[in-house]
Amino acid sequence: MLAGTEQVVVFMSDDQAGDDIKLAELLARIPMRECLLVLAVVVFVAARLEWFFTVPGHDRASGYFAVRALRGVDLGQTVYRDFSFEYPPLAWWLTAMPRWIDSRTYSDTSAAPEEVARFRDWYFGWFNFELFAADVVCFLLLFFIGGTISPTARWALPTAYAVMTAVQPWFLYETLDIGLAMFFLLAIAAWLKAQSDSSPLGLWGIAAYVFLGLGISFKIMPVVFVPFLLLADWRAGLGWGQLATRVAVLTAAAAGPFLLHYALAGPGVFELFRYHGERGINIESTWGAIVLVLRWFGFPCEVVESHWAFDVVSPVTDAFKTLSSVLPPAMLAAAIVWAWRQGTGFSRRLAMDTAILVLVNAAVLSHVYCLYYAFWLMPLALLLAWNTFSRSDLVWGAFALLVIVQLAISSWLYPWHYQFGLISLEPVPVALSVIRGACLAGMAALLDWQFFAAYRRHRPATSAWPSGATATAISSAEG
Repeated sequence: MLAGTEQVVVFMSDDQAGDDIKLAELLARIPMRECLLVLAVVVFVAARLEWFFTVPGHDRASGYFAVRALRGVDLGQTVYRDFSFEYPPLAWWLTAMPRWIDSRTYSDTSAAPEEVARFRDWYFGWFNFELFAADVVCFLLLFFIGGTISPTARWALPTAYAVMTAVQPWFLYETLDIGLAMFFLLAIAAWLKAQSDSSPLGLWGIAAYVFLGLGISFKIMPVVFVPFLLLADWRAGLGWGQLATRVAVLTAAAAGPFLLHYALAGPGVFELFRYHGERGINIESTWGAIVLVLRWFGFPCEVVESHWAFDVVSPVTDAFKTLSSVLPPAMLAAAIVWAWRQGTGFSRRLAMDTAILVLVNAAVLSHVYCLYYAFWLMPLALLLAWNTFSRSDLVWGAFALLVIVQLAISSWLYPWHYQFGLISLEPVPVALSVIRGACLAGMAALLDWQFFAAYRRHRPATSAWPSGATATAISSAEG
């Protein structure tokens, strides 16, 4: 909130503006409207305290990282050459960091149980702290990102993030997905800031590509954003020099860590692509849900453990694997063609929304999906919904229901009903997993429908999105 006569300019669509102004006026009559922001912080802190004090033990995922870090740092082996690591190099740096900062060296943990305990406690403490720091960054970024959308989104987005990430506490600081969410949100925040950047070099735009490249070298999925952001910059009239700078920093951030490890370990650094290409139909994926449905109609089905995941095997899984390998690239290509056909109307804001939509659809069509993907998928889906949904209570109610059901079922499945429920193909866990998969597909379909409906209603004649991105000034008296 600004003093005096200063104004905060918030960009929103025309159909959003009226309702948001009314809501802002209503909240302005409530003393200490900032209590809503305090509420977001309280929800976040309470959820994290619950994790630190009530979640016992550690998931096998962080145990996997601990063993790799021990081999790569304490035992002096070379990652990607002497042992496998199924993630890109930047993920290895985060994984190895707890061992790099520990002055002690563990050369043989098999003979001394107390030494093993000290090693594990130190490692898990620092590994969890790294992910907690990324979690805090995500939370703060959503305050900024929400503030660029509307006064309501400024507190609603971080509050929703705090709740959505806390309902699956067993995975919160055990996997790398909070880190991936951080790189997504850093790139999005810089990209939004670049829309009002008047500096000759466009430093915020360059920063967006740096964060995007780092995200690619952490986990490959952010590569989906690249064609849409570059196309929007080109349509916005950036010169070839500026475009070349963006491509150069993107390439350096994405490929630099790979090249460094290639010099150390050779071609083994690229084995992760073969590894993930060999993965089967995850039981949590949409295709896995279809296999489970077919099982009810007599199709044989069994669950096997492979590539640190549980896959379903059935007479149809080979066909599903082929479809899941073909459909996502085809969908991405179709989206790029659609974006190209928008001409100068393909703005930077539309590029961001298109990239998120493609990412959500890719998650639905992929044969690899894990419950903890929700840590980055759900916040991005909510951001896309806020940018494109109409103010229909029915639409928002359907979206909320689809998200809540997914998160509730995931929380119920893991850990209590996963290993000895879903994996054992018990009827209730299987039925709930099918419902969760259907809700994921339904959420993607709803986002597709609302995205193209919003585009048809507000097809931009210039580079603004949506609806000319009406600049609504919220004065300090209102805010």
